[in-house]
Amino acid sequence: MVVTQAAATPASTDLSYAGGHLSIAQTGINPEAYITIGGLKGKYLKEDGGNTIFEVPAIVHADTVTDYPELITKGKITDFTVINDANGQDAFYVADGSIENNVYTSTSADGETCYIGIEMNNGLAKIEKIRFMANRDWPIVGMKMTGAVFEAAGNDGVYTTLKTLNEQTHTSWNSFYPDESLAAFKTIRLRHNMANGCELVELEVYGTVYADVAAIADKENFQPDVMFYDLSSTTATATWSGAVTFKTSTTPVVTTSRHTTDDVSYGEVFGGYTITLTGTNLNLGNEEIIIDG
Repeated sequence: MVVTQAAATPASTDLSYAGGHLSIAQTGINPEAYITIGGLKGKYLKEDGGNTIFEVPAIVHADTVTDYPELITKGKITDFTVINDANGQDAFYVADGSIENNVYTSTSADGETCYIGIEMNNGLAKIEKIRFMANRDWPIVGMKMTGAVFEAAGNDGVYTTLKTLNEQTHTSWNSFYPDESLAAFKTIRLRHNMANGCELVELEVYGTVYADVAAIADKENFQPDVMFYDLSSTTATATWSGAVTFKTSTTPVVTTSRHTTDDVSYGEVFGGYTITLTGTNLNLGNEEIIIDG
């Protein structure tokens, strides 16, 4: 029998900031179920005896990447919902990956504000790069886009300017890199006035998805809530407090590695040799080494 939600509360587990596993003393949970911590997803892994095992995501956050920069995974951000002003049309096409489909437009009156952008479904976006293409049918794109503003907001809804566009905006792909010292954001959008228009062909955001949690004051005792989602719900069907405790003392850190035999840091592609890892918290009793996946 497949149950609709997890009824059992997980036993408290100490974990690395790189993530791990969470065991629930219950079976029959739908394999499409998942958990989240700060919006970061952990998938259903397997049943083991009378337990169900879920993946616990790494806690990527401004307060963890300073100590563990290896947690940063940059790429194209894809888990979002497109947002636009009330008079916008064809907003979906801005994020469909094709420059051949419809252009986003707005029917707002001249002088009114229009906008098009994305809102993160899970976590926050630590932006590295924004790439966009304006309406290619405009004869002078730079003139149309001058004064348009890319801006972003956190959960508080307060927008920070990322870039104000000028006449150098052109017909093809345009890219810019926001200030790397800025926080991670929930919403990223292009805002303009309807005298010129908000017409975009495509919008892409690149960076790292951060956990949507408050500042981590005590890194040796960080206990965020774990949210459980079954297949039938878009809202959490269970919330577990104290189920996981992330600790620096259970987070392994490798400082050096070397080929033990020859005292060098490389070896043959055929393998079959020994490497030595040096670091901290490497003897926790559940070590697993994976090389290149």
